[in-house]
Formats: sequence, C-alpha cells, structure tokens
Amino acid sequence: MGCQRSFHLFLLTLEENWDLFKRRAGIHDDRFEPDLLAIAKEVSAHCEGLPLAISILGSALRARTVDLWKQVLKDLMSSRRKGLNWEDDSTNFIIQIIVVIYNIILASKEAKITFLICGMYPADHEILIDDLFQHAIRLRLCSKTDVTAAITSLKDSSLLMPSITSKDHVLMHDLVRYAARKIIFKENPTNRDNISEYMNALYNEEHFQWQEKLHRLLCRLYGATEYPETSSSRSSELQVAQSYSSTIPRPSGKMVDLYGLCQVDKSFLPLLKEACTKNPNLIESQRKHSEMLRQSAFDSLGRLLFLLHNVRIRDWINHKQELQMYWEQAKLMKFDLEWLSPAMERVLSSADLARIEALREEEKYWNEEASKLREKLKIVEDKAAVIRMRLSSQSLSWMVLQLVMVQRLGLFPKSVLGGKFFYLDNKILEILMNIASVLLIS
Repeated sequence: MGCQRSFHLFLLTLEENWDLFKRRAGIHDDRFEPDLLAIAKEVSAHCEGLPLAISILGSALRARTVDLWKQVLKDLMSSRRKGLNWEDDSTNFIIQIIVVIYNIILASKEAKITFLICGMYPADHEILIDDLFQHAIRLRLCSKTDVTAAITSLKDSSLLMPSITSKDHVLMHDLVRYAARKIIFKENPTNRDNISEYMNALYNEEHFQWQEKLHRLLCRLYGATEYPETSSSRSSELQVAQSYSSTIPRPSGKMVDLYGLCQVDKSFLPLLKEACTKNPNLIESQRKHSEMLRQSAFDSLGRLLFLLHNVRIRDWINHKQELQMYWEQAKLMKFDLEWLSPAMERVLSSADLARIEALREEEKYWNEEASKLREKLKIVEDKAAVIRMRLSSQSLSWMVLQLVMVQRLGLFPKSVLGGKFFYLDNKILEILMNIASVLLIS
C-alpha cells in the first residue's frame, strides 16, 4: 500500500488469542451452540494472534447469526488461499479482515457511508460526531438518526473508538483508516459522474457503484491531496460550494435545528424562519416527509433565499444558473412558492438584461481587438512584400555572378543562342559583375 508508518504488532499465544476473541465476541463455552463454537474457533484461528484483528473481528461478529459466521469464515479462508498471510504482510492481512467485515457485517449503506467518510479524515484526527451528521445530511446521503445508528454499529464492531477526551468525538485506528481508503480507492474511473445523480441512485439502485463517487466527493470536501484526481469535471454540489464570489458571504457550515424538522445551515436559519412565519404552509407541506427529504427541501429553499438576499443585481449574471437550479429543486419539493415567484421573475429578468449588456460589452471588446489585429496584419504583410522583393533581387544577382565566375574559370566557356556558340567578352562580363554587385548591396 505504500504506507509511510510502521505498525508494531505483538502476537498472542493460541490460548490468549481464543480468550480475547471470546470476550470480544461474547462467547461463553457453556452457553454457546456447539456448531457455532467450532466455527468461532476457526474464525479466531485466522486472526493469527494479532490483537487488533482479534478485537475487530470478535466485536463485529458479536451476537451475529450462524450464517453470517459461516460467510465470514468462507471469505477468510478464500483470502488465505490467495496467499495472503500475516507473516508476509501483517498490515494487509489485518486490512483484509476489515474489508471482510465491511462487505459482510456492515449491512446498511448508512454504516458503510459513515465508515468511508471517517476514513477520509487525517490520521489521528478526533472526528466530531456533529460533523458526521452535517456531511451526511448536507450530502443528502442519510439522516441524523441513520448516522447515529451507524456510529453505534461501527463502535460495536470496533471500527470506531470513543474519544478519551470528549464524548462528542470518535477515533479511527490508523489501520482501519487505511482499510477504508483502500475500499474507496479500489476503483479509480476516469470520469466523475454528477453527484446529484449519484445521490439519487444511491438509494434507488441496489448495486449502484457509489464508492468511487464518494471517493471523489470526499477528496474535494476534505482537500485530500495524497491521491490524484482523475477528471477536471466537478459535481454540482461542489460547484455550488465553491461558486460564492468575494462579494457574497459564504454559508457558515454550521448546522442548526429548524423547528425540530431538520438541520439547516446557520446562515439560512433567519431567512427560513422569516419565510415560514409569513407562509406557515411551508412547514406543513413537509411534515409528512422523512427527515432526509425535509433536509433536502429546506436546504434548497435556504440556499435560494440566501442567494436572493445576498447577491447584488450586477452579480446575477454569474449566479443565474444555480439560482434556477435551487428554484426548480424547491418546486419539486412541493413548496407553495407563489409568494416568491414575483421576486424570482424580477431577478431572472435582471439577470437576462445583465447578460445582454455583458454580451454587448464583449462584442465591443472583440471588435476592438479585431481592428488591432487587422492593423498588425497590414504591417506584417508590408514587411513580407519588401522581403519578397529583396529575395528576388538576391536570387538574380547570384545567378549573374555564377554565370560570370563559371566562364572566367573556363568551366562553362560557351553559351548557346540561336544554335550558335559564342564567348562573353570581358567588357560584357565587367558590366554583369557591376550589376550583380549593385543587386547584392541593395
């Protein structure tokens, strides 16, 4: 994997291996099914006395079904047959165990998403749980409740650890983090699909390949530079995040509660509250929806109001596209936006007028540039004509000189004219020499 850190792993004896595995997996010899106990011992043996592998695998399999135990054992045996063992590469050996847990035991997409997001944080970083809520909700991947359940599941599987210093933070072991990144970067396609399409497909297609899309999204979110980007295209979500010019305040990035309905950016809260106070049906129209849909609805409306409130008329030309996008999204969420339609029409009309004026200015600029280029072209053409004349004179002079020199040396003593041979006398040669000299000098 090209790791730049060394991990010192101390092996346990076979007995210590089994004792730790039993504690982590909640196995009691006298109360465990004999068949399952035999499978558990085989699974335990695959940990090879590595404490981290034992802790993660045992915790992940705690209170799981027999079928799940069998599936994990099958995958571990498959890895062994492929030649992966701890003696050759203990780091990748543990990572493979984590990948097995990710593929089999993390059943929900929410848990997998949360796991991969945590994996994109820097090493030894204490991850604020509220940040996980914010990212998952703002990316419209899952709700706060889903993230809470996912964090609990990841803690139970020892893929996340509680912070020693704060109950509001979690930690991820470096090897677990490397495993998460290996999963994210397993595929590296050359195209970046639209993130909005990715969000919709994530919950609509059972086998949608969303890992690589999350990889690119998180790279931009956290500024990951250790892995190269593969496309210059950008997702619509990130275009929005980076489209605010210096004249427009950026959203705060801090998520706060909106009437117990969902989380919204703190910058949007006063605008949304004012709108909801004047138009109570905005809230009522969303109560029956899920938290994630409410989040999506009020986020779109909040961004729309934020732009309307902060963008100056002369800047609408640069923000018309995203304004229209939020307007369409808000209408799709079944908001009654009749109260906002007049303002939108005025703004879009202003943007169109500004665009026309900008195009006129652009036309004027390019006409001036074309005029300058035509003047430069005329100067260049005049210089080219002079050079052509000089070249013609030089060619003629060299021809005359060659003729004179050849005859003087006796190499070409005769010329043919009208079928008769004749010599160039010295006087004619002298005249030709003078002509050639004049041509060369000019």
